[in-house]
Amino acid sequence: MDQAGVALIFIGCASVEQTREFLDRLELPFPGELYIDLARKSHKAFGLFRGIYQSLIPPIIDGVQKYGWKGVIEGARLGWETAHLAGDSWQQGGTFLLGPGKACHFAHREAHPGDWADMNFVLGKFIQKEGEDNEIAVDYKKAISTYLDVRETNRAKAGKNSNAKVMTFTAIILIALIALLISYFLA
Repeated sequence: MDQAGVALIFIGCASVEQTREFLDRLELPFPGELYIDLARKSHKAFGLFRGIYQSLIPPIIDGVQKYGWKGVIEGARLGWETAHLAGDSWQQGGTFLLGPGKACHFAHREAHPGDWADMNFVLGKFIQKEGEDNEIAVDYKKAISTYLDVRETNRAKAGKNSNAKVMTFTAIILIALIALLISYFLA
């Protein structure tokens, strides 16, 4: 990316302390610049979505289709463990390819958590040279598998990997989802 003259810039709406803890938990190299926007002015300027319903229901529906119930439960579990790091949990993100100047070459506004831009497409966009057909391959399954392995190792070290805790958490999530769906359909 450096060779292509591209800089990665991340803008979050969590506090400095929350961001620091998130990065410490990530245990992966951070590949860019990070800015904090507590007032979410940049999120509003980019027209990014925010809402409770779209943060809870669509990720379940999409998640079951893409990852199965195990993936949805793991996503909910991660949300439960890291919600205190999010800043505004209902704020969705986005991916934009900007510049030079005010040009916007690509825009993706996440409709809900997990609705990420296709990184194969995004990476191909910014390094493509005229007349070349670049083959970019982001192995999502490998990346997710590596990330989950690191998380499971960290959970085991911290003593947070007991089956009783996982079952209790799963039951709480399912009860909350059922209550949410009932209230949605009765409204």
